Amino acid sequence: LIKKGVDPPCALYVFAFSTPDHIIHRPTMERPFTSEKNCMLLQAIIEGSLLEALRVLDSPGFPVDPNCVHHWRCTKRSSLTGYPGADVRDVLDVRERSDSALALAVKAAYKAKKAGGQERESGLRLVRALLERGADPLAETEEVLTMGSWGTGQTRRIAPLAMAGARGDDEVVAILKEFGADGSVGSSKDKNKSVDELLAEGLEGVTKKKGGRKRRKKKK
Repeated sequence: LIKKGVDPPCALYVFAFSTPDHIIHRPTMERPFTSEKNCMLLQAIIEGSLLEALRVLDSPGFPVDPNCVHHWRCTKRSSLTGYPGADVRDVLDVRERSDSALALAVKAAYKAKKAGGQERESGLRLVRALLERGADPLAETEEVLTMGSWGTGQTRRIAPLAMAGARGDDEVVAILKEFGADGSVGSSKDKNKSVDELLAEGLEGVTKKKGGRKRRKKKK
């Protein structure tokens, strides 16, 4: 494989999975694949290991996709299905969420703001590093709310700029604007609205829908 031009770490990876004894062994690789690096990056950000996330992002070899996405799905049962117990999702609880690496970094940077020092600096560096590598500053976090027992739900979209603005994180807001974030959230009519405003409107809209369909008046 090396003679054919395959990079040694990749050759070692393939060989380890094709031994005659069929031993599944994962050697330490100097250059993990992009898909592996994406998972490593997302997990590090979620766990708050921002220095580790920067290390993965700056590591040589296969590049990290700056627009990789973390998909989360709630494992609780919906309360609308009639299952008893406290471990259930109620109406308007988030059923599933899709966060870009940038959105996760924005959230992590805000959490690090309370700690300050190196942790905060790492958070700001991570946001900037993702944007410098091509992360979309307008990529929206999508949340699907629990609205029924058949999987139908109301979708809520939040852009990184609105996310940082609603939290009062001015430093992150400045970085996002530097790379072209324009305040768009969801559809154009939601432009420049904060997360709290969007949530309030979403709850109000759901409340109005609770009455169900209006009955048609019978013609005389």
